[in-house]
Amino acid sequence: MSLEGQNTKKGIDSCDLCDKIWTFISSPELGYQNIDLGNFDDLRSTKCPNHDTLLDRLLAAKDEKVTVLAQQQDLVFSISKPYHSTSVLFSLNKYDDAHFRVYLENISIGPFDVVRKDSAGFCLLIDQNWIESKRLLKWYMDCKTNHGIKCSAPPYMSMVPPPSLRYFVDTLNKCLVPAELNCSYVALSYVWGQIACLKTTTKNLSQLQLPGVLDQVDIVGQIPKTIAQAVQLDDIEMMKEQLPQMVSIFAHADLVITAVDGPDSDYGLRGLREVPSPIPRDFVQETIQFGDQRVLKRIFQSSNRRNGPPKDYFKRAWTFQEYLFPRRRVVFENNSVCFECCSYVKFEGLHDSILERTEWDQHLLPFMVQVGYPSLTVCLDLISKFNARQLTYPEDCLSSFAGTLSTFVTLFKGGFLSGLPEMFFDAALLWQPRGDMTRRVSRRQNNNSNGIASCLPSWSWVGWHGSLDEYSWASGNDFMAACSGLIASTICQTIPITTWYTAAKDDSMKRRRIDAEWSTWRNRYKDPEVELPPGWTKRIRADGERLTIEQSPDGYGEYLYEHKSCSALFWYPIPLTNPDPNPKIISNTEYLFSRVETASFYTSGAKFQSNSHITRSSALCVSLYDSLKRWAGILRLQNRSDFADAALPLDTSSFQIQLVAISRGTTPNGQEYDFCFEENDLEERPKDGKIYEYYNVLWIEWGGDIAYRKGLGRVERRMWELQTPKVIDLVLN
Repeated sequence: MSLEGQNTKKGIDSCDLCDKIWTFISSPELGYQNIDLGNFDDLRSTKCPNHDTLLDRLLAAKDEKVTVLAQQQDLVFSISKPYHSTSVLFSLNKYDDAHFRVYLENISIGPFDVVRKDSAGFCLLIDQNWIESKRLLKWYMDCKTNHGIKCSAPPYMSMVPPPSLRYFVDTLNKCLVPAELNCSYVALSYVWGQIACLKTTTKNLSQLQLPGVLDQVDIVGQIPKTIAQAVQLDDIEMMKEQLPQMVSIFAHADLVITAVDGPDSDYGLRGLREVPSPIPRDFVQETIQFGDQRVLKRIFQSSNRRNGPPKDYFKRAWTFQEYLFPRRRVVFENNSVCFECCSYVKFEGLHDSILERTEWDQHLLPFMVQVGYPSLTVCLDLISKFNARQLTYPEDCLSSFAGTLSTFVTLFKGGFLSGLPEMFFDAALLWQPRGDMTRRVSRRQNNNSNGIASCLPSWSWVGWHGSLDEYSWASGNDFMAACSGLIASTICQTIPITTWYTAAKDDSMKRRRIDAEWSTWRNRYKDPEVELPPGWTKRIRADGERLTIEQSPDGYGEYLYEHKSCSALFWYPIPLTNPDPNPKIISNTEYLFSRVETASFYTSGAKFQSNSHITRSSALCVSLYDSLKRWAGILRLQNRSDFADAALPLDTSSFQIQLVAISRGTTPNGQEYDFCFEENDLEERPKDGKIYEYYNVLWIEWGGDIAYRKGLGRVERRMWELQTPKVIDLVLN
């Protein structure tokens, strides 16, 4: 909250409690502070007209809580300030006999910020209906003038080539105009929704380039209130060209207007007075009377402005990359507005000299370029965040993420096949759900996404909706020894056992071989006499040298490898850059082909979740057994409803499933935990010997001659080979 007025007690008939409250909340000092003002019930009995309203508001917060703490007596009224903030929080707390605070549940109101005309760092009482547009321009110009390359050319921009733009909306001449080379422009990010609106087509393109056409009555009525940048929606070739460039379009925009509020594009940018057909907002600031002053509640702040259910904007898949990559954005959210850049965040309800910490400070984007190597961890984390979002048309999955994937192709040699990095293909096939996932099914009758053929294979995450386990690609990181970037490690190793091919059709004879160079390079440089690729050197690991990942892959450990392009240390060389000067994402094809071993096993017993307190996944697993009821391995389910018809848990019966082996794996025995390895919690898992060996297996179901992934698990190597598995030619969709 904020207190309007000067740092005096003018207008307040002082009582002892008022003095303490006023002194604390009006102090500009930063750093954590806390003051206990006494028993709440005793303070309420003083009946001071100045602080009664404030205490009544806190009492209302207490009455709203149906908790153990809310029923407690002897609650202490406290005021506190967090570190590095002018905000104050009023709260009720319970202490035990030793005067330690008992955190059953904190009851609080706030945060509060004091408004003072003579000092920086406090809230502002702003207009309920209209935004002060001059402040938006001031924020933007301050960034352009004073922030230099930190905001004009942040590190991740080196991965984002300039877009090849076709048309702009000329807001002065009210028409479309051909895009000029290197022209500065503003982009708009919003939720389209389901409303009918004007679309640019090959038929009306010429008309829409006539000056003033967008002001004509028959046209303006078709334009949604949240003015959309025109996209030529019926030109298939243009769509194929523009969709992978969406990241470039938003990253290279001088500014992105982000419309978070509203369910669709007809909601408008509410609160802007200087626009056609302005719509007032309803921005209500809660105030509490404190004598002749008012205490103002701070509503819009970076740390908690998105508490509660997410808005449609943050649930939609198309807006993911639009929000991720801009250098500067003006965000319309919660009926208010803020300005975000790579240096700070400015909020409408705060004094301009307050510099909130920007979300970019902890952003994943810098890790994509500054570490200098292909980070499977960062890549999968972004994929997981995107994949939890919603699509009206599931077949749009790859189209709506194409721009983000395009930024990775400079680091991932070979690009991506239907969302999986080809360079690490055997490890990438091991993606696992973090929780329940649902199968994506195309909704359009013509089975394409914006003119691009639908591609939703079951073997890739793109075929499923839901969050992914960010550790499931960790075995592909075994090249890393020491780094400063974000990396997930595992003591498991993945060993390819088959060659994969891909094609667009299940009966195609034109099959392309998938080149997983990660494992090829790992095998090649086990021989220390093999000549290193250009830019690489090796040295013996120094005694006592500390590394990020101490566990080296088989055949390595004596030497550390370095590349001139980055400061990381490697257990073996890997391709660090894509040699193609103009790398492209591989055309998405949905069929895989390979010769694989297959065998049948049985699920039995209750579904379980890993007992490790470190495991983040909430996905359920089942144990696998052979026909003699010997434990063989585990299977992680794509959805907890799997086997619902089998009435699990099964104490006296079992359910037969078909598995295919797609790679082998090893992990040392005797480890307390591993993020990727649920079997460590099971007594049945063999633990004799130094190494536990297994096969990575897919649970498949058939649709004619085509197999589909139903789940992924592991079978202990000896148990797999005891089944005398058959070899089949697998066609996987």
